[in-house]
Amino acid sequence: MLKLFLGLAYLVAIPALGLLALRFIAARDDRHPAEFWLPVSFGLGLGIQCFVSLSSILLLGQIYYGLVWGLGLVLLAAGLAFPARVAPWGNFVGLDMLKGPDNPAHRPLYWSAAAMIFIFISVFYYNAMDYPMASYDGRAIWGYKAKILEHEHTVLGESFLDPQRVHYHREYPLMVPVASYGFYRFIGEVDDDRVRFVFSSLMLFFVLFLFGALRRAGSASVAMFFALVFAGAPFREFWVIRDGGAINSGESDFPLAFFATVSLVSWCRWWSGGRRQDLLLGGLFTGFALMTKQEGIVVFCVTLGANGVQWLLGRTKDRGRAFALVAAGQLLSVAAALPWLILSRKLPMMYDENYFQMLGIDTLRNAPNRLPVIWEIFRNDVTEVEKWNYTWFVFLGVFLVGSFRWFRERRIYLDAAIVLWLMAYLTIYLLSPLNLIFHLNTSLRRLMAHIFPVAILQIGFFVSYLCAGRNKAGG
Repeated sequence: MLKLFLGLAYLVAIPALGLLALRFIAARDDRHPAEFWLPVSFGLGLGIQCFVSLSSILLLGQIYYGLVWGLGLVLLAAGLAFPARVAPWGNFVGLDMLKGPDNPAHRPLYWSAAAMIFIFISVFYYNAMDYPMASYDGRAIWGYKAKILEHEHTVLGESFLDPQRVHYHREYPLMVPVASYGFYRFIGEVDDDRVRFVFSSLMLFFVLFLFGALRRAGSASVAMFFALVFAGAPFREFWVIRDGGAINSGESDFPLAFFATVSLVSWCRWWSGGRRQDLLLGGLFTGFALMTKQEGIVVFCVTLGANGVQWLLGRTKDRGRAFALVAAGQLLSVAAALPWLILSRKLPMMYDENYFQMLGIDTLRNAPNRLPVIWEIFRNDVTEVEKWNYTWFVFLGVFLVGSFRWFRERRIYLDAAIVLWLMAYLTIYLLSPLNLIFHLNTSLRRLMAHIFPVAILQIGFFVSYLCAGRNKAGG
């Protein structure tokens, strides 16, 4: 019971740390419902913990976990000493979803959807308590790294540096292991059962964030519907069910999707509103994605490319200023991940993990011949309706129809990001030195799951646009 209490306390302390940081980022004249500040605070808390922990390894040789909470006290003291320079606490308000739908006729469906989301999230927490740490990657890669950190408090010890010690993917980013390590430090011991509350909570915050993003775009009913679609999808997804709940077992794909989604939404909001906080959040969460998984490099390139497309084709009043701010935001991404980027250069990797060394001229020559194989496996996966992949057909229709409107209004950031993201993952398969069918069967659904939340958002934005037009017309 004591460990359970401490575990729940950690789930309060991490968002509290992020909320203190968010007060210095948030605009003073912008009110933030809980669907925004709770998820963003949780993500900021995890990111700050990872940044400080890896910085202490880089500068001092090992993790000094007290520095994380010391920084929290500094932020609190600074907020109390200089209240005029930070956003007032009154800016952070309660849950918008509790206010109900805009149209009273939608209340039965609205609250039914809310009840179903509550049940889904409850099942996630129940699985965190009931299932074992089942995911292979969660145990053999991310969980194992967390245990090494708990034992040695550094990545500069023998476990990471000695090439004779078999340590699979020793150069993989450390956001998830450091989050687990922080949990172990907080409760005083390694506990694979309680740590899963962290990852279950990430699902809760993800659903809240998607609702908040769509609510700001329009109808509360539309926001609730698509929050339900997202909350229900993992219960039918292959890579979640196969391990009895990979999200609860410390997989890194779900945190990566969370950080990437917050980043892209923040960048998109900055292009439409120009608020400082959105630029800072876009840069920070892109950096957190870099520290979460190797595909974080793709997320960084996607944000960079989408910013370039929006800058070239969008309606930009001051192109010089916009270019400078975007460059600053992208540099902030690198700065947020800099401790890990430096440490990763010190870590050896096995030959069969270095794909660039394995690339040969035959792989490049045969890349076009791989397209039919990639298409066939992708088509087979997408047409399995029971796995909810029909979402991609809906997104394709929205993209084809909505692109005319987005291009006319010069709001093309999210569409550009999704297309670039898909093209980047296609390129990975075209150039993969691994057996192509094996690589596709073991990773395609995980990679598509990274993009799935952003596709859901874009569909929701389009439906919100249609509903807004219908309401204006008196429909």
